[in-house]
Amino acid sequence: MIGQYISIKSIIEDFYGDTESSDLINYENFIRWGVEALNKIGHPMQYRRRVTGTEDNPDLLITNYKAQLPCNIHKIEQISVNGKPARYTTNSFHHLLSGECCGQSVSYPSGYSEGFYIDGFGNEFNAGRFPYSSNCEITYDVNADCLTLSVKEGYVCIAYLEFPVDEEGFPLIPDEESYREAVVNYFKFKTDYITWRKNPSSQAHKALYEDSKTEWLWYVGQASNKSKLHSVDQLESIKNMLLRTYQTYNGHAGGFSNVSNQQRRRIK
Repeated sequence: MIGQYISIKSIIEDFYGDTESSDLINYENFIRWGVEALNKIGHPMQYRRRVTGTEDNPDLLITNYKAQLPCNIHKIEQISVNGKPARYTTNSFHHLLSGECCGQSVSYPSGYSEGFYIDGFGNEFNAGRFPYSSNCEITYDVNADCLTLSVKEGYVCIAYLEFPVDEEGFPLIPDEESYREAVVNYFKFKTDYITWRKNPSSQAHKALYEDSKTEWLWYVGQASNKSKLHSVDQLESIKNMLLRTYQTYNGHAGGFSNVSNQQRRRIK
């Protein structure tokens, strides 16, 4: 389980201490390489979880069906629009907010659904007319750095993962030995690759590059496995999700807040 973070500046110091290199490498390269290394490990727990709705991180304003995403967002976990949970759209024309396409009117569901289907045994069914669930009426899509929504105005509360940075804007690295070693060895791998590419006929440079590549591959695997280790509390929630007498299928509407609660059966 990942807890604390350290600045990438500390990892850069580790690199120079391990290699005793006197070459001055552009900080921008170190930052880019550090982000690359973390993204190659790619475990969700290495990112910082954020939710809008505070003074320093307000909800997103919807203007003409669109809302600007936070600049440091890595991945959306779930969103709520005007207090109601929204789902990702399956509508191919969701971005067509004008309501017209090739002279044809494009509109969202009016609130009712009619359907006809045949099951695996050949039985024919008419689904009839059923009201849509109010929790499923709002849909969204991601278009570059914006959300495109099925509502014209309001506010979006978004739960998301962000890439953590320090007060100077430098990336933060999980303060775990395996992560530190993985990023340091990625720095070595990249610098040795550059050295070898400048003189590809050098067998010594090639051997050093191959060795640093092997070290990086070892530590990236170790960091990935280490991040997958769960705490006792996390395992308890997983156990409660698996050991259920009856299953519920509408956890999305409540932000999945109760899916890890232990079920209790009342005996009268």
